[in-house]
Amino acid sequence: MIKNIITILILVCTSAYSQKSFLSNDSIKIKKILEEVVITGQIKEVNIDNALHDINIIGLETIKKGGFTSLNEILKFQSNIQISNDNLLGSQINIQGISGENIKILIDGKPMIGRLNGNIDLSQVNLLNVKRIEIVEGPLSVNYGSDALGGTINIITKKPNEISPAFESYYETIGKYNNSIVLNQEYQNQNITYFFSRKYFNGWSKDDSYTFLPQMEFADTNRFKKWKPKEQVINKLEHNITYYQLNIRSYYEHFYEKITNRGFPFESTAFATAFDDYYFTYRKDFGTEINAKKWNHRINIIGGHNNYRRIKNTYLKNLTTLSQSILPDASAQDTSIFNLMFLKATASNDKNNKINYQIGFDLNEENAKGKKIIDNQQNQSDYAFFSNVQLNLNEKVIIRQGLRLIYNNRYAAPIVPATNVLIKHKKNQLRFSYAKGFRAPSLKELFFEFIDINHNIVGNKNLNAETSDNYRISFRKDLVFDKNILNFKLSTFYNKINNKISLSNVDDQYSYFNVAEFKSMGINLKSNILINKLKFNNTISYTGISTELYENYNNQPDFTFFIETSNSVSANIYKDFQLNIYHKYVGPSPSFTELNNDIIETETDSYHLIDFSLNTKISNKIFITLGCKNVLNVIDINSSSQNSTHSGGDGIVSINYGRTYFTNLKIHL
Repeated sequence: MIKNIITILILVCTSAYSQKSFLSNDSIKIKKILEEVVITGQIKEVNIDNALHDINIIGLETIKKGGFTSLNEILKFQSNIQISNDNLLGSQINIQGISGENIKILIDGKPMIGRLNGNIDLSQVNLLNVKRIEIVEGPLSVNYGSDALGGTINIITKKPNEISPAFESYYETIGKYNNSIVLNQEYQNQNITYFFSRKYFNGWSKDDSYTFLPQMEFADTNRFKKWKPKEQVINKLEHNITYYQLNIRSYYEHFYEKITNRGFPFESTAFATAFDDYYFTYRKDFGTEINAKKWNHRINIIGGHNNYRRIKNTYLKNLTTLSQSILPDASAQDTSIFNLMFLKATASNDKNNKINYQIGFDLNEENAKGKKIIDNQQNQSDYAFFSNVQLNLNEKVIIRQGLRLIYNNRYAAPIVPATNVLIKHKKNQLRFSYAKGFRAPSLKELFFEFIDINHNIVGNKNLNAETSDNYRISFRKDLVFDKNILNFKLSTFYNKINNKISLSNVDDQYSYFNVAEFKSMGINLKSNILINKLKFNNTISYTGISTELYENYNNQPDFTFFIETSNSVSANIYKDFQLNIYHKYVGPSPSFTELNNDIIETETDSYHLIDFSLNTKISNKIFITLGCKNVLNVIDINSSSQNSTHSGGDGIVSINYGRTYFTNLKIHL
């Protein structure tokens, strides 16, 4: 099967190469690629060649042409990133062997809250108004504080002048029906934008057949779905005003999600009944961002409030009359509420001087409420002052030193430094970096309990804070000749995390504990090629992880390595028709868990993922995308223990639902 797909890919690419009308203006496209700008972790928006950090960009073109509908779908094809799925907790992420509780998720520099089992559910992040996604591997704790210890993903949204009214409709044969609309009104120096999106997923199990519209189902064992039915609704209102060198953007966003977990029927004395669980998530985010230029300085202020509620209700449902009643057992119901108040302000010089600087403060106040929170309510405060000083020695050498001073009401925090060096010579770039990270345990890790038929996780109020050290070296070379581009980047990294927070399994109950030392290291080779009429992106990564359970623990394994490759091809095959193919291979990969004071290594089988899409436009305002996801029909893979005395790690890992076909229609109004 794989050989056939590769053969087809080569034939398609060869055909596309022969077409003479691939680009209307190759030089413009080359210039655009070479002049990409980034902002994450930088003093101000800069060309990617002048960024002090290694930043991977997922651009608007990639987001549109691939038929991706949420953040997890597009990240699963990125190098050094693994996405796993829990059908109640959502999608989870791993970068450089470091799990999601150490990954900072930002939207325009603002933090997201609402982690379940340490992870932000990436399927809740809509791509409706996204301009690009910037990914930084390694700590950015100086700029973004706690959680930015393993990596940072910053979702950059469109500016008002980049937004146009549009309607979009998406259908996928797995039972997904998405609709969205964007309305935009400009008046003098003001702009108001309204976003609406509704996503519906009918649920899926392995033996389900495809249906164009949702069908009535019998109240038998088929009512249980491995991939749970889900509905998401997003409303967002944004107001922008510009007055000379002052810009103020205010926003309000409401997110709603409902997950339905229908139970297996069981026979009672008179009627067939079942226990059904409903999980509701509500997010309310509102805030203001102020950008100003004054006295040759840039001033940025971001403030806001995030409210996150997750409600679980369990009902006993009569499958004959379809009536239902909520269970009186209090343990079957739960409401957890998390609130975050944040204020961040920075000031930096605006001109490209020999010395550039940035100073700022970052205030975060989080509280949690609920029956499953110890004492029903807890809070955590994190206040920080940070600075970055950038020395431009000449046109070829840039050095930056960063520092963050932290006060946390629960943990004594160290001084967090970071050093970055960029050396440029012609089309070559060499980067060195060292960064320290700090992460205080979250309120959930300390005080939260999550117990149901599939989960038994309790917090640990005696946890220690994590600290980390990260070293990274990378070399990038760009070659431009005629209408062709070739650039490649070779990078290597080393991470060490002390007191890494992990889960321990004792008598089938999971609780958080501190691992004495966690290490990961790896090497990556990435190439991007634009040859006349084709665009190739290829990455190969070799990553190893090691875990020391306790100090002087003698049974920990050495570094265990796994390989991973990511590839994509984009080509115009005929006039306005563009073909896109995405492929990822993940080799046998290790993970470590603690069981009865011993480390259990499990190995997950290798697998391939392939998606493809075909884009075209009917007119200047109507665009259509057709495609296939999970071409190889990879659903589950095996995960087995490497320790013969334990079998607790054996099981099945859900990778994806089955092969599906999709179509997306976008109309600019």
